[in-house]
Amino acid sequence: MKEKLHKIALLLPYTAQVWHNLSPAILFVLLINFFLGKKRVHFSYFIYLFVVYLFGINIYYIIFQGDISRFQYLITMSPLLIIPLALFSERSGVSVEKLWKVFIFGTVSVTLIVIPQYFLYPIEKIYIHRPYLGFFISLSTLWSIYFYIKTREKRYIFVVGFFFLTLLLLVPRMAIFNVALFFCYYSVEIFSRKKQQRLYLLFFGIIVLGGMLLNLSMLKHRFFDTLENDPRRIIWKSVDELISRDDFNLWVGYGSSEKAHNALRETYYQHRHDKVNYFWAYDNNYNTHNQFLGELISWGGIGVFLFSIPFLVLLGKAIRNKDSFAFFTMISLLSFALVENVMHRAWTITIYPLCFEMIRYRLYEQNKINRGIL
Repeated sequence: MKEKLHKIALLLPYTAQVWHNLSPAILFVLLINFFLGKKRVHFSYFIYLFVVYLFGINIYYIIFQGDISRFQYLITMSPLLIIPLALFSERSGVSVEKLWKVFIFGTVSVTLIVIPQYFLYPIEKIYIHRPYLGFFISLSTLWSIYFYIKTREKRYIFVVGFFFLTLLLLVPRMAIFNVALFFCYYSVEIFSRKKQQRLYLLFFGIIVLGGMLLNLSMLKHRFFDTLENDPRRIIWKSVDELISRDDFNLWVGYGSSEKAHNALRETYYQHRHDKVNYFWAYDNNYNTHNQFLGELISWGGIGVFLFSIPFLVLLGKAIRNKDSFAFFTMISLLSFALVENVMHRAWTITIYPLCFEMIRYRLYEQNKINRGIL
């Protein structure tokens, strides 16, 4: 009973905001459990079913609706194929680390497709969400560093350099964060390695920091000079105004993401200035660009608490197991949630289970814990 309650607690924050998209998969899993009785159905099946649904609905739009732009979504989501592949790896004995090497290769391929579009087309015509691609790159970079430390294969150094330069081009803010993240990761790993390995890691860290210093002018233009004009600053002011209202319930929020978006629409244009007229200025999508603020106004403090449960559980496990890789990857996800709504769009919420699958595998492989616990 305790194990089932634990699974439900992890399931709630994932399904609350996107129930209308995930309800078919949820019902299917419940029916399987009902007919099988005491036979256990792994919690991860729910995630695998949704990934299949996600790709299926986009293929449907391409074939039957003639929406060619959906190809862009399929290309962007292709690294997520690692999730259903993980299902078969459990039964076939394929190493999960090999699957994450496939994920790195997929992210490199998608990045090579996106970069030419960045130069050839106006950015508003690119059907791709740079922050989410940036997050895929961040995950792939962390895994590349992990594989380099473990295997000492130099190709991972080139992969990390390629990803870092891509982040500087597409998502410079995330590049700045990753430099800090990698520095923290190195500071832990360096002191646990042999002298020669320490020198290699220090040398690579100097290269990364040097690359950042050489691009200071571009970073200043892309980050600091646009900070005050960033629509996020306006949308966060709107959120502050909504929370300050007397009729706002801090416990349950508006009780609906749709109501929260409508309220944001009203307050956003009160703070918007003509100089902040970007194509992504929420003409159709009103989200907080902060997952925790989004949960707060949609579902109140209860929603924030439920959303935070899995983070706290896995962070605690990473600290107890002294796993610096898992710890800093979780910090990466949490930091990403401070500037983006990870679960705002139907397809992008797959990032959420993707990260938790990665952390679970990492922790359980290292400590040989039964995967049925989570």
